[in-house]
Amino acid sequence: QNLGQRTKRILLCDEVDVFFSEDFYGNSYTPSTILQHDVITEFIGDVWKRRDNKSSLRIDRLKQLESYRRLESSFPRLHTMFDDFIASLLIDLISWE
Repeated sequence: QNLGQRTKRILLCDEVDVFFSEDFYGNSYTPSTILQHDVITEFIGDVWKRRDNKSSLRIDRLKQLESYRRLESSFPRLHTMFDDFIASLLIDLISWE
């Protein structure tokens, strides 16, 4: 290649109108889903029943519940997210009053 010559380049952008639309530009993209299942409802109900016993509202204690074990066995690939789920649940429960 001749060092004295510069190659001209061009960048083609398809769907640029979508990128700059109100629905996309400046907004966050947060992929998520809603998970609905009887074992989730059961676990949340068990946590709710313990709302007056503040000492039982700890992640390690809630993980000992039978409903938590069923939750974990129903969604084995999601177990790494459960601590965050429980923590969020507890924050909501404590701030509910």
